[in-house]
Amino acid sequence: MIYLALTSASTGDVLAIAGVDDVHRLCTGAGAVDADLSRSRLYHRLKDLRGRDEPLLVAVLEEVPKFKAMEPGALAWLREHLPPR
Repeated sequence: MIYLALTSASTGDVLAIAGVDDVHRLCTGAGAVDADLSRSRLYHRLKDLRGRDEPLLVAVLEEVPKFKAMEPGALAWLREHLPPR
């Protein structure tokens, strides 16, 4: 499953979570996460990495979203990891 994660956790910290296969930073504070975890499990593992009062959002991505000015390679990573629609 591919998730959009808005978190202050570093890419390395997210990759260290058991069940996370890959991460691509989209921009500061946002990343696309390829994980074999449920959304709830990923959310709670990310919450444990950061303080309880820090903003956190985890959402399922089912298709490549519309965006601009993201990190290099973001579109290619998402196209590679998400099925075409």
